[in-house]
Amino acid sequence: MAGLLLTGATGLVGGEILERLLAARPGLRLFLLVRDPEKVPSRFRVPQVSVLAGDLTAPDLGIAPHSRSPLERTVTGIVHCAADSRLAAPLEDSRRVNVAGTANLLRFAENCPRLTRFLHVSTAWVAGRSPGSIPEAMFSHNARFSNSHQQSKYEAELLVAGYASHLPLAIARISTIIGDSRDGHVRQFHHVHALMKVFPKLLIPVFPFHEDAIVDFVAADWVGEALAYLVLHGFHAGSIYHLSASRRAGMTIGELIAETQRIFAVHPSTQHLVPIPTPRMVPLPEWEEFVERTRLEGSRQMNDLLRALQLFLPHLGIPQTVENERTLGVLQAAGIGLPRSRDVYSKVLRWCLDTAWNSELRP
Repeated sequence: MAGLLLTGATGLVGGEILERLLAARPGLRLFLLVRDPEKVPSRFRVPQVSVLAGDLTAPDLGIAPHSRSPLERTVTGIVHCAADSRLAAPLEDSRRVNVAGTANLLRFAENCPRLTRFLHVSTAWVAGRSPGSIPEAMFSHNARFSNSHQQSKYEAELLVAGYASHLPLAIARISTIIGDSRDGHVRQFHHVHALMKVFPKLLIPVFPFHEDAIVDFVAADWVGEALAYLVLHGFHAGSIYHLSASRRAGMTIGELIAETQRIFAVHPSTQHLVPIPTPRMVPLPEWEEFVERTRLEGSRQMNDLLRALQLFLPHLGIPQTVENERTLGVLQAAGIGLPRSRDVYSKVLRWCLDTAWNSELRP
């Protein structure tokens, strides 16, 4: 490839893939499209990397014409990692970045005569609250979404599909990234880490539950390695790749709670908080009734907490499985094995406790 354009290099996924692209292909020419060049870490400022100030939401990506035209002639591959990943963001904000920004990048791609690959990074949760198996394929549905991130990424996928007839496009859907599989290090905290932190004090009597629901956590380093391989070696236009744990490596909500209780019980910083009560597992409709009843009768603090939990917790009550057999076959043939969710979660929770939830520290 003559040149690879990467968006989202200052984010979690973009940073992971960039690190592995540089390691795998030291001579690969890379162009990083970022809103704030100052946020690009110094370790990525090497001769083969060009940092371009731009904005996905701006016309022509906010790139000056004298820079855009040579870039269009040079780029042979695009990896689109940039996104507004806030679950609680207003839908119009999510759409501005995730849908309109993707549209702008696709229009740029149409002007790249040497383009051989465009990998759009999405989320496994584009299925919203759809029950059943989520195929490694394009699909449409009318199910509800739990948050604006899910909905806007689903809409972005539909947009990408509309360009598939004349652009070499593939999609990588990623489930929930929680940290590094080697030492548990967390580069970017999100809703799962917040829930882990308050779990001992979480005075909620019930949790949504379905016996066929999977807690699907994946490791950041595995995602980065997988994406780099798919871009450099395993890319096939029209493919949908699922970077998920699924049934093979995921865990149940019961296993998650038990592992959390076990680690809190032995860690020096949390021993005084045990025993931690186990919430009663109820079907999703009963959970929704509890949320509505609490909204009418509960305290403001409890309502704020439940609003946050409603952005992701209902999925524990949905029998939903992200299929990944074809993707794992491609990766395993290259020696890229899938870490188990439970193993990664245990390391991440210990790391969070050891560092008091400070991403700048290492235990």
